[in-house]
Amino acid sequence: MRRLLLLVAVLCLGACHAQPELAAPAPVIRRVETVVPRAPQRLRHCRGEPEILGEDATQGDVAPAYVDALAAGADCRRKLGAVDALLTAAERGRAKP
Repeated sequence: MRRLLLLVAVLCLGACHAQPELAAPAPVIRRVETVVPRAPQRLRHCRGEPEILGEDATQGDVAPAYVDALAAGADCRRKLGAVDALLTAAERGRAKP
C-alpha cells in the first residue's frame, strides 16, 4: 500500500515539472515566390510517325518508313530529355534555401 501511495505521489510531482523550451522559433515567411518552369513550344511536339503502308508495299517502301519511324522516336526521346532537364533544373533551384 505504501509503495502504491509513493508511486502516485512521484507521478503527481513528476507531472508538475516544467519542460524546457528546446524548439527553435518558427521562421517568419516574408515573401513567397512561385516559379513555373516553362518548356519551349518546339519541345512540346514530336515528329509525326510515317503513315501505315498498304499490303502491296514493297521492301523499297518499307525501308524508308522504318527509318522515318526510328527518326520520329529519336526526336521524341531527345525532346523529352530536354524537357526533363528543364524540370530537373527548376526543381533543384526550388530546393535551395
